[in-house]
Amino acid sequence: MKKFITVLSILAVIYFGLLAVMKYLRSENEIGYPDSLKIDKKLLDMISKTSGENCASCHKAQFEEHAKSMHARAWVNGIYKMSAGTPPRVECRSCHSMYPVLMESISGKLSDALDYRPLYRPFNQGDGVGCVTCHLRDDGKIAAKRTVENAPCLPVKDSRITSLVLCGTCHNPTHFAIEQFKQSESYAKGKTCVDCHTPHKFHGGFDSDFVKTSVESWTKIEDKMIKLYVKNLSAHKFPAEVPTREFRICYQRLDAEGIPIKFQIPYDNKIIEADEDYMVIKMPRKDTIGLPDNRLLPDETREIIFDIVDRQKTAVITMYFIPFPLMPRDKWVQLGAYKIDLEK
Repeated sequence: MKKFITVLSILAVIYFGLLAVMKYLRSENEIGYPDSLKIDKKLLDMISKTSGENCASCHKAQFEEHAKSMHARAWVNGIYKMSAGTPPRVECRSCHSMYPVLMESISGKLSDALDYRPLYRPFNQGDGVGCVTCHLRDDGKIAAKRTVENAPCLPVKDSRITSLVLCGTCHNPTHFAIEQFKQSESYAKGKTCVDCHTPHKFHGGFDSDFVKTSVESWTKIEDKMIKLYVKNLSAHKFPAEVPTREFRICYQRLDAEGIPIKFQIPYDNKIIEADEDYMVIKMPRKDTIGLPDNRLLPDETREIIFDIVDRQKTAVITMYFIPFPLMPRDKWVQLGAYKIDLEK
């Protein structure tokens, strides 16, 4: 009898599990609205369309810029899919496909508490963070920097469109980017996110030219040591937001012939010889135990010391930003390089 009950229980778990998966798959591919939402039919029609259908005919340049951005690829981005899983975790998906954030009838009133999360949009996920996500209001008008009378989309000046609160709905609850930004000199000077992350383009970690503006560095030799100073200019922690990004500082010691002097470094529970040593600065994964978050704080200048050994004539220091794991070294973004002649 006990064996029969055990088998029955297992079958019940499998049955209800399959029902849950089927329900999820339906919700991922069909337009559906929570029963509690009371939304005007015209607004529902706008929300159900993609950014291209809604906006591209009049705002072609802005649409094309946005289409190349990480916001547009929020749902299909490989790093997101790898990190969030399949199906995506609940805490992840609502910031990668969401109902319009400024529609307070859906989302609730935004506040400076920065503890808000958007409501997951279970359709058109491939549109990611689309145009209406940030621009559509409850009254059917479009939140904009200025009011344009008689324009088809009814744009009205709305200060929320460039506010920290709008960006913070997604970039603070999990990644704490706004809390970090509020500790920066940029915030004290009255700047906001869009002063650096240009609207529609949203420069970020996959824009190498933009990343190169994130730090400045210099070196000096003192007491038979090389001191590297790195200042964070990004107004939030660097690297920003996610554990897949890495700031790596590599160090080589060369002899008079230009041949690397070997390092003894730990690797896989043993000591190996290597031509190069390196330091990794990054946010640890949530499931990693014992590793600190050693990222640069906003406006921090960090001193990093390298030793000088006998026979060493040259020091080579190279700094890289690595946007995602397993990226080939020739694709890393070089943030600075120093070849220091120790005999001068």
